[in-house]
Amino acid sequence: MLIVLDNAATAAQVTPLLPRAAGCLVMVTRRRRLAGLPADTREVSLDMLPAADAVTRFTRFAGPDRTAGEPDGLVVEVVELCWRLPLAVSIAATLLRSHPAWTVADLIDRLRDGHQRLAELADGPRSVTVVLQVSYQHFATDLRRLYRLRGLHPGPHIDRTRPRRWPAPPWPGPASCWTSYWTSGCSRNPLPAGTFSMTRSGATPPPPQPSPSPSRTGRRR
Repeated sequence: MLIVLDNAATAAQVTPLLPRAAGCLVMVTRRRRLAGLPADTREVSLDMLPAADAVTRFTRFAGPDRTAGEPDGLVVEVVELCWRLPLAVSIAATLLRSHPAWTVADLIDRLRDGHQRLAELADGPRSVTVVLQVSYQHFATDLRRLYRLRGLHPGPHIDRTRPRRWPAPPWPGPASCWTSYWTSGCSRNPLPAGTFSMTRSGATPPPPQPSPSPSRTGRRR
């Protein structure tokens, strides 16, 4: 039997629901690492979509007729502007499908503006910004500040010691705060190209960056 526990916040939510009978597999999705799960738990972190899979997803959601005849490079650019996140790719495809007058190039023009990209990636209740804000609400004060500072970084890469050299007043325990950021599920390590463009897009107001998609933790009994 397969049991799915979606979007768990703490191990305390999960533990009472774990079956004692043999032959059961439990899959838990979560935004951040859950400490305190049983020792036989296997953790699987999900990455951004591979480029080919992101293109396939975009084409399927937009409709083959909306991308037929378009240069392959344009669709690749769209999914890269969406950071190859499944939700963002799906929303971008839906926007293209729901605006018959748009071309893929028109969609790219709208997504290239880094300050407006998150606002564009919204389709009714589905919104990348909302996902980011939900994660941000669970950040401690120091972690929120680290996120906002990180969004000001102009380059695509950064190392773990960088917070100590940022031109900002110190906050308690920068090293431990940086470690908490890596383990919060809001960023990969090392950071991929484009990570900071996403962070800057949401820096004001400051939502956090999610992991590419919920991580899954499985436990077989």
